[in-house]
Amino acid sequence: MLGSKRGRRAVRRLPANEIRAALVDGRVWAGLGVVYQDDSGSHYDVDDELGVLVHVRLMPAEEPLLCRLGGLGSGGDGGVWRIPPVGTEVVVVIPSGDIDDDPCIVATLASGGTPGELDEDTLVVKAPKVTIIATGGAVEIGEAGLITTDGLVHGTGIDPFTGATYAALNNTSSTVRAKK
Repeated sequence: MLGSKRGRRAVRRLPANEIRAALVDGRVWAGLGVVYQDDSGSHYDVDDELGVLVHVRLMPAEEPLLCRLGGLGSGGDGGVWRIPPVGTEVVVVIPSGDIDDDPCIVATLASGGTPGELDEDTLVVKAPKVTIIATGGAVEIGEAGLITTDGLVHGTGIDPFTGATYAALNNTSSTVRAKK
């Protein structure tokens, strides 16, 4: 039965692009990493096309990655960004599991720096020089009690009408009117 084709399958060659398409991993991989400072002395770079790129070591293998920085509602002309400092734990998304395919920081982890004001009814935005606390319809900006949202300008700025500091004016300013 040497000449018989019975039980034999026809062999068809697949084009390389079909093989490549079959091997593409459509899943999105995620991992934990830690921001580190590279040999250049910086832990981030700014790229005109990609935005902020942060140096991250992917754990547990400590694989170095250059990750795009995601921001809250960021893009175009608006959003909220903060470059995580060295040592910050971050959540990294890796498209298709390929570390060369624009990994992106999508979150930072609260590692011992949780503000005491935080509860389920309070929004706290805190950075080394800025604190914003919003709860129950009230907003505090700065240290607690220094700045309020009572419709007046407070702080150490200069009043444009008198030239005096706001502190000298009892932390209030002139009424400011604007055209509709």
